[in-house]
Amino acid sequence: KLLADAVASAKFITERKSDSLIQKIGKHASKHENKQLRRNIMIRNRVKALNEHIYYNVDRINEAITDKKQIHFKYFDYDLDKKKIYRRDGALYTLSPYALFWDDENYYAIGFYEKYNRISHFRIDRMEDVSVSNLEMRKDGDFDVAAYAKKTFSMFTGEEEHVSLRFTNNLINVIYDKFGKDIFIRKIDDEHFQINVPIAVSTAFYGWLFQLGPSAAILGPEHVRMGYLEQAKKIADMHKY
Repeated sequence: KLLADAVASAKFITERKSDSLIQKIGKHASKHENKQLRRNIMIRNRVKALNEHIYYNVDRINEAITDKKQIHFKYFDYDLDKKKIYRRDGALYTLSPYALFWDDENYYAIGFYEKYNRISHFRIDRMEDVSVSNLEMRKDGDFDVAAYAKKTFSMFTGEEEHVSLRFTNNLINVIYDKFGKDIFIRKIDDEHFQINVPIAVSTAFYGWLFQLGPSAAILGPEHVRMGYLEQAKKIADMHKY
């Protein structure tokens, strides 16, 4: 039931592939349990990926990770007419993949991106013509996929900063969910606590803070705090009539 739920809710698996996978999962149960599973798991009318090649993409990326090889692929977005628009005019991307990672309902390949000479990530359902290269993977011995996920928000990248944040005590579980329970918490007073964490500063990070409202505040660095205020002002100005 847990596996079938995960398959049904995964946005990166198309509706047709989800249905096929759930059928296969059901074969490991009794006939009665399989009928219950099919009846209780709903996949219709969910938001799903359109790219049917995701299975092959995952296979090739896994192969490259195992063999410590680079991959090449095309990367695309969809326009308003649901047509593919290839980035960089269809030129191939080169990535040394370190891990596959599921975050914010999407599936990503994380690795060393040659063009920008840094760690980056790509949505697997937006990748096409994935091929394994004969070139050896560019290694980064310090890479930690869990640490990478903690400092990014909605998988938006940005300049990494050590940010000091203040929260009201009722948000402690929100903080544990995002940063883990091994984070250092400093009590400010009876109503507030402070954390200092590495953050990939981006509009998604600011958006995460916006949803917490006046219960969250940036204490520093000053330029990160000012960036948050500027973002708030832009949104406020956009909604003036």
